[in-house]
Amino acid sequence: MLNPKPFEKFFDVIVVGEADEVLMEMLDILEASRGMRKSEIVKALADLEVSIPLFPKERVKRLFVGDLDKSYHPNMSPDPNSGEYP
Repeated sequence: MLNPKPFEKFFDVIVVGEADEVLMEMLDILEASRGMRKSEIVKALADLEVSIPLFPKERVKRLFVGDLDKSYHPNMSPDPNSGEYP
């Protein structure tokens, strides 16, 4: 997503650009904040390069994958019926 403004009413956290680089950090924060109030979790995510309507920043950096050769690429899709990989 390049322009988060139209979506601020619907989302608590918005990643501008590609989430690949920040997704694992977000998941680590979410796992560590299990059982916390939603507002505390959102505040913890505010330290990342994401757009958070409750804690607006003047500018949010657009994220992109720096090296596609090192990023995750699935080799095959799971079977739609069983969910298992062939």
